[in-house]
Amino acid sequence: MPSSWPSQISPILNLIVAAAPRSVLDIGPGFGKYGVLCREYLEVIPGMAPEAPYPPPRRVTIDCIEICPEYLSPIHGYVYDNVYIGHALDILQRLGDRSYDLALLIDVLEHFSSEQAVRLMDQVIRVAQTALVATPTTDIPQAAVFGNEHERHRSHWNRRSLKRLAPASRFFRSLTVSTGHICLVSSDPAALGHIWRRVRLQNWISFRTAMLERLHLRGILRRLFRREAVAQSATRSGRPPEWERT
Repeated sequence: MPSSWPSQISPILNLIVAAAPRSVLDIGPGFGKYGVLCREYLEVIPGMAPEAPYPPPRRVTIDCIEICPEYLSPIHGYVYDNVYIGHALDILQRLGDRSYDLALLIDVLEHFSSEQAVRLMDQVIRVAQTALVATPTTDIPQAAVFGNEHERHRSHWNRRSLKRLAPASRFFRSLTVSTGHICLVSSDPAALGHIWRRVRLQNWISFRTAMLERLHLRGILRRLFRREAVAQSATRSGRPPEWERT
């Protein structure tokens, strides 16, 4: 489909932000959701300042490869710098080595046969330093959608088969995402290690922020409950609470 599972948006976006790419190739963008999110969180959010103009100047190149022209909309024309129309295997062969920092294949791999997917990933890790792959954990049958034969599911991938696609891989684990595998793959283990350290730092910052927010909220609730208890006690005694006395 030209869409994907909503539960994986947050972890995928966290990995993209941790990678901090200066160039992104979105393979099979569909509706264009991840192009929009890349443009927002790699460019708009970091560029926020009181005196900054809007929209901020573009500092990140975001391109896409879409095989179905009918999926393209004004969203794609605005968000993506270059829109390549055609089969990814054909277009990737025309791109130079390390043309992009990050390639996205979000719910794309299962639409290729196993043999095609291996050739695809060989080209992807040549063209991009790192690739972010998301694919269903279960074998979900899918026929043509919206009359698009390329929407058929032709393969199924598990952790072992995904690891064989590249020399280095790192898998995202979460109890809230059970619909698909999410992993980073690369021919450069050092690059993955650098991104993964940033992921761990982001997770720690998010955890610490959430705990501080909970503690702050807990203090507010305690004050509210204490105020309510005082009011009830005053009502029973027939005297107004202290903050209502003049």
